[in-house]
Amino acid sequence: MVGGLAWFWVWQGHSAEIRATIVRLLGSLDDAVPTDRLQLQFCDTWTAVHSTAGHHDIEAAYERWMNDADRLGDLRHAAMARVVRGSHTAFLDPPAARVLIQEGLDSCEAIGEKFWSIYAEGAMALSWIMVERMDEADGVLERMERRSRSLGHPQLIADAVSRRAFVDHALGRYGALESGCREVESDFARISTGNLTAVPRSILISVEVSRGRASAHEAAAHAMLTAYLRSGERQHVSVILGALADVAIGLGRADEVSSLLNVLAAAGDELDDYPFFRVRIRHRRALAAVAIDDRHGARALLDAAMADCSAIGNRLSAARTNVLLAFLDRRDGEHRRAFDRALAAIGLAEPMGAVQIGASAVEVLAALSADAGRPEVAARLLGVGWRIRATGGITVRLAWQADHDQVVGAVRPSSVMDTTPHLPRERHSRWVRRPPWPIDSEARVRDPRPDGTVSPPPRRSSSTSPRWVGQTQRSPPSCS
Repeated sequence: MVGGLAWFWVWQGHSAEIRATIVRLLGSLDDAVPTDRLQLQFCDTWTAVHSTAGHHDIEAAYERWMNDADRLGDLRHAAMARVVRGSHTAFLDPPAARVLIQEGLDSCEAIGEKFWSIYAEGAMALSWIMVERMDEADGVLERMERRSRSLGHPQLIADAVSRRAFVDHALGRYGALESGCREVESDFARISTGNLTAVPRSILISVEVSRGRASAHEAAAHAMLTAYLRSGERQHVSVILGALADVAIGLGRADEVSSLLNVLAAAGDELDDYPFFRVRIRHRRALAAVAIDDRHGARALLDAAMADCSAIGNRLSAARTNVLLAFLDRRDGEHRRAFDRALAAIGLAEPMGAVQIGASAVEVLAALSADAGRPEVAARLLGVGWRIRATGGITVRLAWQADHDQVVGAVRPSSVMDTTPHLPRERHSRWVRRPPWPIDSEARVRDPRPDGTVSPPPRRSSSTSPRWVGQTQRSPPSCS
């Protein structure tokens, strides 16, 4: 019975408290029939992943389950074990995870196991998200979501929506992000304390902070974190804390971010083992340092983040890091280096369709142009940034809004702001060919189509990242 309720323990936030019972029952497994034994081992593994269990305990659980499934010749559990183990390994070693997941997926397809075959696709998408290959993840998630809705299982649908939230956010598809968040809130909040809803809610809160609505979400974000920690869940703690850090910076309380993020250590979250989240938390700490003008502290964090990005190949995080370093270079009067970093950021972000990162880089270039006494160029670049920001209703640049306002103020008396600029095609041409996108009265955005038209909300998914008119598909550049 305990093993059969694995989903209940996780969905209702009881993973930590049921662990002691599972450990006691594991001692009597020799007397259990094989199917009961394997089911309890699945429950052991599933609750270990969704609790404060350490990596040693989680790996031991995987090993017991996989080895027993192979020894007993249970093809279903052998396939399940590889899929679930691969899903967890995706956080630590994405390439190795894809090997395990593919083995499990092939086995599931061979025996007609639909649920875990679909789950394996979500795990595969996660392995691509962890290295920020959103183009690869997008196509996998489209198929997973279609199959999940056909099967009608809430866990699979919620997993597809939650993982798509990372992709939609990275690619600036905020209308799709909002649509997904509304779906999980309306359909899944009643069956889960937070496991199914934490990711899209947290990511949308970060977007809302950039829309100037930090105060409207502070209480909800704290309540979500409290409930999550109380349940013993740890898997998405860093995502929730990232949103709370954004709220604090957005409210002018950047000095609180360090102590806030220390909750990760208190929760037992071994963040150093998760490169994707480690980089993102370093970015939050660096933003807080920028906000209080701690340039030395910010550079140390960003240098460490860039080393991680180079090691694991995370291009979008490398682009964000370059933008922040360019911003610091400008503050320090290193304009040539700032210019090079901003261009590098565009080169990394543009092929992936990461429009909001590109907007930040263009705004740094505008500031550099203003500093160089070229207000007309600065005005045109500010217009490019404005148009891109308008696609998501973004009005706040975390940690450097005052600097941006100063540039706008300096440029405005010299040149009328051009919000439909036409820069020479040889420089940044792909960032300037979109027409401005409308934002409705509630700031629910309409995502751009590749042909330059605007789709009506909600937009659920697309097999390709948003592209500029005339842009051809190509592999993204390296981080270096």
